[in-house]
Amino acid sequence: MNRITSFKQAYKFLVEAVPKTSATVFKGRNGFIQSKRWMQELGNPQNSSPAIHIAGTSGKGTVAHLISAILEAHGKNNALITSPHAYDIRERILIGREKLSKAGFAKLVNQLMPSYLKMKRSGTLPSYFETLMALGFLTTTNQKVDYCVVETGMGGKLDTSNTITRSDKLCVITPIGYDHMHILGNTLKEIASQKVGIVQTYQRVFSARQSEEAMGAIRAGCRKAQARLTVVNAEKTLGRYRISGLPKLNNQLYGVHSRSNLALAIESVEYVAKRDGWKIKPILVKKAIKTFKIPGRFEIVRPRGKQQFVFDGAHNEQKLTALVNAVNERYGKERVGFVFASSKKNPKNKLNILKKRANVIILTKYHSKELDMVRPSIALAKLANTKDIFYIPNTEDVVSYIKSSKIKNWVVTGSFYVLVEIKNLLE
Repeated sequence: MNRITSFKQAYKFLVEAVPKTSATVFKGRNGFIQSKRWMQELGNPQNSSPAIHIAGTSGKGTVAHLISAILEAHGKNNALITSPHAYDIRERILIGREKLSKAGFAKLVNQLMPSYLKMKRSGTLPSYFETLMALGFLTTTNQKVDYCVVETGMGGKLDTSNTITRSDKLCVITPIGYDHMHILGNTLKEIASQKVGIVQTYQRVFSARQSEEAMGAIRAGCRKAQARLTVVNAEKTLGRYRISGLPKLNNQLYGVHSRSNLALAIESVEYVAKRDGWKIKPILVKKAIKTFKIPGRFEIVRPRGKQQFVFDGAHNEQKLTALVNAVNERYGKERVGFVFASSKKNPKNKLNILKKRANVIILTKYHSKELDMVRPSIALAKLANTKDIFYIPNTEDVVSYIKSSKIKNWVVTGSFYVLVEIKNLLE
């Protein structure tokens, strides 16, 4: 491939040339061995900075962004590597909570290209996720950051992010629920065993409160690694920092789950601060909360007009339950409409969660070319069986319906891809 000279070329390469099928996104143990070999080829950039490594089912993106914000408020420059992105591929790699410039991103992809082509020639072609993770790790080396905050893709034990082998890696585990069951297992014990696989010998671990089944697997994994585990008590932690009325500080932090996420982030930064010889300050924590921003997670948007939108990429039952609770906290008894699109199989249970709160539900589909995995075909239309739940396949028609509706509050959820389409049409 010729030298990449623009963001457009870099984006085209990542979206069109790098494999995204379900067979290449998660390759199991052989894929993890391949990831380690690629990191070695790159000079092990994943180990260039002290890392905070986050696994879980729900909330790990939010916790990662909160940790990054708290570090930044204390003057600690950090790289933040997360997935997926909501609107811009550059969201996956932030330095000082800012995206790379388009020129800088293109330069980074160009830097990676020789090793990518070498891996390709050897017959082990890196996947889309592995490539984005490698770009993130390269950035930490280029920028010489104080900390690297890294979110796993799925699982943990065999995730590309788990190539980090620094002994001072801090492990953070957010709430664990049912997701990616075809890969991680059918029980919470199996899923949690994969998540706690990020914990290596003698490392420090902070976990949110979990179900008994998940907690048992986490404790067992920590015992095996001789790692010290702390289960965070959210109310106790936030009480110490005198934090109450969280949505008044930041309107993206509605819901009980937001209090848990924030407490987990605070305890994690408090630990690394004490370990590394600096002090976390409550006034700077509150500053970080006020400036915290994450795309596509209870993101409140007010386009021209009187209507208000919440964009939230909740795609599993655990996340949708948290979303509904947050909607209840913000809107009380006000009427709320939902737009829902999902690439997951068996969406009926997810729809039942939304039905508990929605006055109207519009089922739709998205048409994005930028997919991490092949999207299965789901006939959402079959679930549109009442006057309050109906199917509009074209997102342009969805927006037209919303604009003509008397409902002022709308929630767009189920997939980041539908968020992109609806938001672009509204703007």
